[in-house]
Amino acid sequence: THQHGEHDDAACTDPKCTDPSHSHNHMYSDNGIVSYAGIGSFVYRARRPFHPSRLTAFLRHLPIVRGVPGCNDEEILSNKGGEVAVSTAAETALKCVIRSKGFAWLADSNLAAMYWSHAGSSFEMQCLGRWWTTLPKENWPEEAKADILSDFDDANQRE
Repeated sequence: THQHGEHDDAACTDPKCTDPSHSHNHMYSDNGIVSYAGIGSFVYRARRPFHPSRLTAFLRHLPIVRGVPGCNDEEILSNKGGEVAVSTAAETALKCVIRSKGFAWLADSNLAAMYWSHAGSSFEMQCLGRWWTTLPKENWPEEAKADILSDFDDANQRE
């Protein structure tokens, strides 16, 4: 068991704790993977867009059969899109991925905010709208401005 003081600012590291009154730190390893109850979680972040053809080639290594976006095989084979080669260990690991989701930036559009959703053998990527940075700040919802700016590299950025 563990206890938390009312003013304890330290993050809780007990993986079994579900108390919502404080923050939790469930010990990320050096490679960014956290494991709980035998299920691993990994967060990928990059300030660089995905190449659409290379991303599609990568998706073919996930255990999905429905929703893989179309891709020009000749472009990949001629290496214009860049063939994605993965090691046997990576191929095995990718076959075990049961859920992945998040926002994706594709190199063929600086405007479109894409949402990636993969569960089991199904995959979907759809445009949810525009990235906040492509819209004038006066068009942002007032109640969300601070949260939006917290994700920027430079909160004082000018349009």
